Amino acid sequence: MKKLFIEKLSVFTKVGVYDWEKKIKQRLLIDVQIFQKVHQTLFQNKSDCYLDYTIVSETIVDYLEKNSFKLIEDVAREVLNILSDQFLCSWIKITVFKPNAIPRAKVVGVSIERSLKD
Repeated sequence: MKKLFIEKLSVFTKVGVYDWEKKIKQRLLIDVQIFQKVHQTLFQNKSDCYLDYTIVSETIVDYLEKNSFKLIEDVAREVLNILSDQFLCSWIKITVFKPNAIPRAKVVGVSIERSLKD
């Protein structure tokens, strides 16, 4: 098994249930973990066997910045669905952080994960 991870990917999107939240883009931080089964071909230096973290991160940012969401749970689910549809993976975990959402807390967040078939 190999793991690609991206930590604290910064993205601005509309997320919230209150009217004022629906009008402005807010900063979210996204953690991504993608596991792939290691096949023998991975050890043969073939670049097409690797996930490109730039493409993964651009896919997330492009989608989130063009859409709006009620809950950070919706953000996490949508990111997970997009990545599982577009990239070959065995398991994905997405964590979404919403900084300064409540007093006395640095962030609030949610994590979801899914095991997938290769």
